[in-house]
Amino acid sequence: MSIVNLTPHELNIHDADGGVITVTPSGTVARVSTTTVPAGDVEGIPTYSVEYGEVKGLPEPGDDTLVVSGLVAAACPRDDVFSPGELIRDEQGRPVGCQGLKRSRHPVVYAIIDHVPDDSSWGYHEEIGALFTSREAAQSAVNEKCKAIAAAQAKEKRVEARFLELLDAERLQRYGLQTERHRELKEMAKADVGITAEEYSLAYCASPVRVERLDVR
Repeated sequence: MSIVNLTPHELNIHDADGGVITVTPSGTVARVSTTTVPAGDVEGIPTYSVEYGEVKGLPEPGDDTLVVSGLVAAACPRDDVFSPGELIRDEQGRPVGCQGLKRSRHPVVYAIIDHVPDDSSWGYHEEIGALFTSREAAQSAVNEKCKAIAAAQAKEKRVEARFLELLDAERLQRYGLQTERHRELKEMAKADVGITAEEYSLAYCASPVRVERLDVR
């Protein structure tokens, strides 16, 4: 295994023991194109996001340690790709090397896996729901959604109980063909219980099952 310098400059890498490893340019320079895209504004100040293009001049993953510019490393967070560490300057402020090497990590997100009712059957399937940058935030969102669903389902049960009372009062059949009067009584039951349209929908919506870590590559 060797260190391959894919920058146009000689690298003086300072190790933890105070030693210096000098790595000359390999002759190949890894580069990446970037595009600046408007991303709205903050207090009237325009903001932009950077989109990375294709990385060129970077070998396929192997046993070597590849050193590239910070921009290339950010665009290609591979385990074998590094950029120079913190810049070291002499007493006159001139760059003389870097403190070790640094690696850009893959972004990590935490997804809520939802339990979603199937449209055409009584079954369920799993889908990736909301995404978060920390497990704690994702778990907190799961807990809050579970509480809201439980409250909505409790209200929905009261709606059904009230609906049956109204049907019995008018001697209408509980099950089978639903008439216009059935639908009117269902709306009356909802009004009596005080359930909102959002709560009624929430009672039948997807329920979170677990939090799962996703490595974005």
